[in-house]
Amino acid sequence: DMAGMFDGCNSLTSLNVSKFDTRNVTSMAGMFYGCNNLNSLNVSKFDTRNVTSMGDMFCGCSSLTSLDVLNFDTQNVTKMSGMFYGCINLISLDVSNFDTQNVTDMKYMFVNCVNLATIYASDKFVTTACSEDEEMFWGCKKLVGVVPYDKNKVGKEMANYTTGYFTYKAASVLMRFRQRRTSLQSTTT
Repeated sequence: DMAGMFDGCNSLTSLNVSKFDTRNVTSMAGMFYGCNNLNSLNVSKFDTRNVTSMGDMFCGCSSLTSLDVLNFDTQNVTKMSGMFYGCINLISLDVSNFDTQNVTDMKYMFVNCVNLATIYASDKFVTTACSEDEEMFWGCKKLVGVVPYDKNKVGKEMANYTTGYFTYKAASVLMRFRQRRTSLQSTTT
């Protein structure tokens, strides 16, 4: 459990978590919550295959200008509420490898990402299990996908690249290869 691990560490400007072994972690909820001066964070090697909660994970990380979550395996995640809430300096975000088939809670996921212009997503980002989506995109004034941001349309119905705010990007072939390799390694050990 890494929930709230760095919660409220608002004086941190950088943090090296690149060598964390996270393969057995089940909760990363609020892990970097309120780290508002953190301007550098490398979570690109996090093994998230067993994580079920990412709610508020980067909430309030208002100084981050980029965030690489492309390697995140989200197939077991059920909660993403507030995950990027208040990440006001992110301009683009690539969640094209996110598999959200089991996510039931996406409320406030991108709220107040006021400079976020592009969210890359693939066919694996679905909202079929999601029952909580209140104000998912509220305050994302610069967000443009197929349609530009509309303050009256901020729920899960806009979480797509055919009629919503996402920009299509095919899921990475390399990512699928890594997942398959990891799966094979798990079964042989």
